[in-house]
Amino acid sequence: MTLFRYEARGPSGRSERGAVEAASSADAVARLRGRQLTPLALEEDRRAAAPASLDDRAARDLSRTLSQLLRSGLSFAQALRLAGEELDGRAAAAAMHLREAAERGEQPSRALHNFAGAQAKLLGGVILAGETSGRLPEALDMAAASFARAADLRARFMTALIYPAFVILATLATLASFMLLVVPTLAGAFEGAEAVLPQSTRDLLALSAWLQSNGLYLLLVLLAIVALCWRSAPVRHAAATAIERVLNSAAGFGVLPRLEFSAFAGLASLSLDAGVPSAPAFDAAAAGLRSAQLRARLSEAVAAVRSGERPSIAIARIAQAPRALVRLMQVGEETGALATALKHAAELMSAEAEQRLQRAGAVAGPLITLCLGGLVASVVVSLFLGLLALSDLAST
Repeated sequence: MTLFRYEARGPSGRSERGAVEAASSADAVARLRGRQLTPLALEEDRRAAAPASLDDRAARDLSRTLSQLLRSGLSFAQALRLAGEELDGRAAAAAMHLREAAERGEQPSRALHNFAGAQAKLLGGVILAGETSGRLPEALDMAAASFARAADLRARFMTALIYPAFVILATLATLASFMLLVVPTLAGAFEGAEAVLPQSTRDLLALSAWLQSNGLYLLLVLLAIVALCWRSAPVRHAAATAIERVLNSAAGFGVLPRLEFSAFAGLASLSLDAGVPSAPAFDAAAAGLRSAQLRARLSEAVAAVRSGERPSIAIARIAQAPRALVRLMQVGEETGALATALKHAAELMSAEAEQRLQRAGAVAGPLITLCLGGLVASVVVSLFLGLLALSDLAST
């Protein structure tokens, strides 16, 4: 499917612009005529190279634009049409999908199921929460903030990798120079005495000889791999997925789980504040999360809430929520202000995620330095052990 930009005249004679996804230009014209639009201009939008997916920035732009248009008094269909005109690429494709769903009478929150990526699922869940609460602009504002935080988190994570990457490259360059220039010079002193050398020294000399013979080929292969990875979208997506998994794990200091629970608490507070019962509010909020595993756990917790269990107990027992979130929920249940408590919990979880990210960066730098220092030390120690072996041989 391809995204086409169009200008067409409606039944009233008024001209409008927008975007339509179709298999060909003829299919696009047929779709427009099915909407009672007469095409005046039609061209392929080449900026939407991959309209079947959303990233954080496209989802942020779409959420923010829709929220602003809805606050100005437009209907959801009108806001989607204008968003399709203002935005481009993936955001425009998503706006078009939502508009077509609205015109067919389909639930807008289900219109993004054909889009790949956690961002589309999160945006669909946010729209569901907005529909449930009747406060769609506020839900979209919250989504835009969440997408912006996610994009900023990924950018900051990549920025935090610059210094460790520089240290790693500088250390490897130093070791390569040492292996190619210093070790071969000392290798002449070890000739004829290989039998008395420690195994580590013999391995070091063999590695140095191999690098002298094949180092150029190895460098070319590495450069080719880097270039291929840089230009390959699947590889970049796999790298982003790996980063998210690290941040979700214990090695990531629990950064992403806290952002997920922050989004859940914020969406749930929005629905509860609008008068939605707790179980539907939590169900709609859970649908707006990226993590499929956490969505499943929260869905199970919502089932327990429907059976009569207190929300704080069910979410703590099944979803394994952070203690701060559980404590605030318990306070909100006791005071009858659960929506306010969840709003404060969302802010707290977001701030805690930022602190944990800074802590992870502070720990990673020294650890990398220590590991690289140990590598350099092992090379130097191997050479000195060889020299000591030669000294012992000479003394005998």
